Amino acid sequence: EERGHAEERKALEREVEILRREGKEQQAKISALKKHFALNQKERAALRTILEVKVKGLLDVILVAAKDAAPEASGLQDRLAALNKIVTASVYAMRADDQNGDPNTNNAHAPHR
Repeated sequence: EERGHAEERKALEREVEILRREGKEQQAKISALKKHFALNQKERAALRTILEVKVKGLLDVILVAAKDAAPEASGLQDRLAALNKIVTASVYAMRADDQNGDPNTNNAHAPHR
């Protein structure tokens, strides 16, 4: 009977060791995912800033220049205005999505609709 308990104990010890190893592997995977997520957040923030500041700023300048240079080219102006709305909506959606993940994010810069 004692021998059976010893074998059972060894089997349980092997199982515990396997579970510990699997736990360490899972922790390593979680750590890698956290790093990947943080990098994606930084890249997303950079993309949002580029869209918001650079692209939107250029579109605003181009739209004004198009109106001044060719007031009769309403098709061009309409397309530029539509593109401007798409960029604005994209920035707004990215910001809203980011804030859904972090309730402490400041919403002061969200465009008003």
